[in-house]
Amino acid sequence: MQFMKNITFFAIVITSLFLLSACSKSIFFGTTVEVEVVNLFNLPVKGGTIVYLFKDSFTIDSKASDAKKQAVTNDEGVASFRLNFKELNIFESETSLYFAVFYNLAGKEHMAGSSAIAVRNGVTERLRLKVPI
Repeated sequence: MQFMKNITFFAIVITSLFLLSACSKSIFFGTTVEVEVVNLFNLPVKGGTIVYLFKDSFTIDSKASDAKKQAVTNDEGVASFRLNFKELNIFESETSLYFAVFYNLAGKEHMAGSSAIAVRNGVTERLRLKVPI
């Protein structure tokens, strides 16, 4: 009888652990998006370029201040976004996100380049964004 209780206890523990690991990709976790910024010659735009994340699609009139998040490129030209879907009010397991780079010319903000990507919860995505800088 004690043996059956031990087996039942271990079965419950193992089942609980399995269920917790299965939930690790729930909508309340997130994903990582790595945006590689390259110039017209496909060479990385190294360090210091700000990449902006938009949750909703944007137009040519969109401003950097409308972005939900921003990240700066590293020495390899990659800006990494660690995203929490819940913080972005995303309740699906897959959604489209939009990224852009802006520059200032004569005191006016212009979009240098933009791109969109479908991201899945728990999956690291990589995007190449070409800019004429």
